Amino acid sequence: MTNVVLGFQEPQKPLIKTEAFWERFTNAEMLDIEVGAFQNLSGTDPQKKAAAKVRVFRDDANSSGYRNLDKNKVRNFVTDLETTAGTSGNILAAGRAAVILDTPITDDERFYIR
Repeated sequence: MTNVVLGFQEPQKPLIKTEAFWERFTNAEMLDIEVGAFQNLSGTDPQKKAAAKVRVFRDDANSSGYRNLDKNKVRNFVTDLETTAGTSGNILAAGRAAVILDTPITDDERFYIR
């Protein structure tokens, strides 16, 4: 869906419904995201910050009805999951961030601002 006003075509922003965004992750990846959000009170400061980062993004992503896949905040977080430790290796395997972020949004996934 694009807006056309006086011959100007507004580019479509890559807005994806929140539910569709999370469905792009596998069950194992979602489990690792949840585990990564838990703070180990005896962990190191960087480990605590990594857990907080996962919680903040998860909460932020769930607080609206959509995600803009072009926003630096979204792209950086998802890309960082490729180097964030999960239960068995990194939360995302190498290359998964690109699949999650760059796979074209289907009509069923697209969030339309009216």
